[in-house]
Order: sequence, then structure tokens, then C-alpha cells
Amino acid sequence: NNIFRKNYVEVNLGRLQTAIDAGKLDVSKPVDIAALLGAGVISKPRDGVRILAKGKLAAKKVEIHAAGASKAAIEAVEKAGGKIEEIKPKDRVEKKELKNEDTDK
Repeated sequence: NNIFRKNYVEVNLGRLQTAIDAGKLDVSKPVDIAALLGAGVISKPRDGVRILAKGKLAAKKVEIHAAGASKAAIEAVEKAGGKIEEIKPKDRVEKKELKNEDTDK
């Protein structure tokens, strides 16, 4: 019922591993929204991507850029030698930049 609620795309670690095994995702580069769209893991970016811990991640040193992640997903990725970097949704950054521009005048 909240009209301002963020609508995130949920991606499980198992789905990421399937795309990596199929050669659709390159783990030498950061896995972000653009990479997930290109690999066909997600069809629409919506308000960002949240990483969930269902499945196993066997890839070593994978760097994931997402709007959020569950605690279990963060632990699983770090255990495999990778990391999850949380990025802010675009609209938050734009609003912050607008506020800074108003105060600069």
C-alpha cells in the first residue's frame, strides 16, 4: 500500500552461479545491473537488485554491486572470497545532488 516503496529485483546466488557456469557473466569484472541485464539474469532493472542467499556460489573473488543483500548472502560471498558492494539507487543520488546545488547558490 506504500506508493513510495522501492521495487527491487531479487537474484539468488544459485542463479548467479548458473550464469557464471554458462559463461554469461565474467567474474573478472564487477557484476552490476548492466552485466545482469546483458547476461539475461534479470529482464528489468526496476529500482535496483537485491542479492539473496538461496543456492551456492562456487565462483572465487566475484565482486557484486547491488542495492542490497541479505546477511546470509553477504556471508556466503565473503566466504567464497568475493565481496558485495551496496550501491545507492539513482533517485537518492539525484535528490542529494539537487540539495547540494540549492545550497551552493
